[in-house]
Amino acid sequence: MVLFILPYLTTLFHTNLSGVHHRYRESSYILGISRAKTFWSIVVPMAMNKLIFSVLLTIGKIIGETAPLYLTAGINSAQGTLFMYQGQTLTTRIYSQLYESNLSKSTHIVNETSFYCILFIFTMVFMGRNLLRPQKEKTRTDLVENRVGPQKFIMEIKNLSVWVGGKKNGVQILKDVNIRIPENKIVAIIGPSGSGKSSLLRALNKTNFGEEFIYKGEINYYGKNVLQKGYPIEYLRTQIGAVMQKPVMFPMSVRENILFALKSHGMVQNDRLEIILEKSLRDAHLWDEVKDRLNAKPETILSIGQQQRLCIARAIALQPRVLLMDEPTSALDLKASRKIEELILKINRSGMSTIILISHSLSQVERISDYTIFIKDGEVIEQGRTRDIFRNPTHPDTREFLGNRI
Repeated sequence: MVLFILPYLTTLFHTNLSGVHHRYRESSYILGISRAKTFWSIVVPMAMNKLIFSVLLTIGKIIGETAPLYLTAGINSAQGTLFMYQGQTLTTRIYSQLYESNLSKSTHIVNETSFYCILFIFTMVFMGRNLLRPQKEKTRTDLVENRVGPQKFIMEIKNLSVWVGGKKNGVQILKDVNIRIPENKIVAIIGPSGSGKSSLLRALNKTNFGEEFIYKGEINYYGKNVLQKGYPIEYLRTQIGAVMQKPVMFPMSVRENILFALKSHGMVQNDRLEIILEKSLRDAHLWDEVKDRLNAKPETILSIGQQQRLCIARAIALQPRVLLMDEPTSALDLKASRKIEELILKINRSGMSTIILISHSLSQVERISDYTIFIKDGEVIEQGRTRDIFRNPTHPDTREFLGNRI
């Protein structure tokens, strides 16, 4: 009987686990957290309620379909015909009852069952090996890895082109982009919708998920090309953090939302974790609002604006050298937007991180950014100091985009 229901259960597990929205997985990946850790700590807990319901529903369905067979078998047994039903043994009849409408899919189901069994065993072995291995606490010195002194430009993008869907049959979304990002400044990326702004931003820490992306050129972070084969992606995402447009809360408490990434990267000292927790929430102007509710689920107690500040606190807890922000205020009201702007200025002015942000609010860009990059149709049209771009743009496309703000 276990073998009969295993394909059903495997399909249910696959359906429910893959049904967890990709934003939750991506929000974990951009913190430099591995896929295995994300699966067990984020995806499984989020799918658990549906999984339990689906399993119970399946068991109930199987019992409902096979109960008459057991009853008939019992009657036949009492009459001296042991476990027979319409000329079939009970086991054969149950198998036919469960699968007679799915015989064409049986090969697929068996193959899928085998695949997930192998995947489960492999994942358990891999996770067990890492859990049993003593964890070394990572220090800030470990994370900056061979950095040689302060440099004028924290990032340099050289002749960067990006294709989505493959180089031959795909679409080129960025064309020969050349940009220098000054250290400890706020750099804004502006341009029409669909111009490639988000693709450029996500290319900087390789968080273009979902499709096949082909990169050509260089993205140099402190002089090292992150596009080179073998560059550690999880390390890169601890150095170049990101906050996306819509806040995504992990299925855990406010406290664990902040500490999850730190623990995943090997920080185990509780006193140090608590210090970082409080500092990150204070820096995000959120400590006074949540200090008495740290063990509550954030989606139940925080507004959208507060959740966005929690996402920022979660990102800066890793002390990234660069923080990418993709329209961080687009879903917020004016009051909440101004709080995020104040937070961006505080993070940058304290020397904590270089900020690279996308915004459709030109007034916001003019208020808070030091440098502006104008991009159109995947090409950088103009870049420079924000006051120069807004007061005296040199390219006709820039003047047209800025309109009557000039």
